[in-house]
Amino acid sequence: MWQGPSSADERDRALQKVQNWTMGLVLLAASLVAVFAALAASSFSGHTASASSAPPAASPDDQSSPDQPQAPPRGFFNGGGGGGGRVVSGGS
Repeated sequence: MWQGPSSADERDRALQKVQNWTMGLVLLAASLVAVFAALAASSFSGHTASASSAPPAASPDDQSSPDQPQAPPRGFFNGGGGGGGRVVSGGS
């Protein structure tokens, strides 16, 4: 008399089904990323080339080299508080 598939065969088929679904969803996600990336790349064209290829002339008060980062005006933490950037510990 035929017993049907064993529990190990059922488990193997179920694992194969899960693996197939997982691979399908991974491929779907990757293709959606590629489609959205292509749409974004075509939607935002970027900068257009200007007529002159020379870099803009530096202003006279710009004394730092172009390789060094510029400090923000009035310092980083002195944006608008007007407190001078000093920390004073409390006391009695």
